[in-house]
This record gives sequence, C-alpha cells and structure tokens, in this order.
Amino acid sequence: MKILLVCCLFILSLWGHAEDGWHHISRKDQFDIYSKRSKNSPIKSLRAEGEIDASIEQVTAILRDVSNASRWVPNLIQRTELQYISDTEAILYDISDMPWPVTDR
Repeated sequence: MKILLVCCLFILSLWGHAEDGWHHISRKDQFDIYSKRSKNSPIKSLRAEGEIDASIEQVTAILRDVSNASRWVPNLIQRTELQYISDTEAILYDISDMPWPVTDR
C-alpha cells in the first residue's frame, strides 16, 4: 500500500496526491522528501512519500499515539494533544529541540 505522509508545521495528516510546487530534496530509508514554500509564511512545508507495509489503521494508530511520538519524531521534546477533533484529526502542540542559535520551538 502506498501512503503519502505530509508534515507541515509539525502537523501530520494524510494527503491523496502531489501538489504543484513540491521540490525533491532527499531520499532516506526508501522515502522521498519534498519541500514547498508556503504562500503566506516563511516556513516551508515538508512531505515524505514512500511505501509502508501496514494497514491505514496501524499507521493512524502510530500517528495518534501522542505518548510515544518522541520515538519517531526527530528532536521532539514534548507533544501534547490540545484538541481532539475526530479519529483522523487533532490539534497537537510540539516542542522540538533546536540547535544553537535557534531556541527550542
């Protein structure tokens, strides 16, 4: 099964297809990484695309497991679920360890 994972401002969601303006930046562990400039923000959007040998329910369960997110999100110090919206949507607050001179965010 091919699943496209989208990460933008530390919010993960499932996306059905590629959008215009994405630029391939690297390949790691059989995943292609893309970036895109946001229209109204200086922060770039990131997208990782690859195949995962798991059901959509298994992938969703991992993404929704707030207490274990630091096991797979690089440099994650803390993740808090601010608002549960549905089984596939939530608002999360992340704090990530950033290298000097940038402060953690």
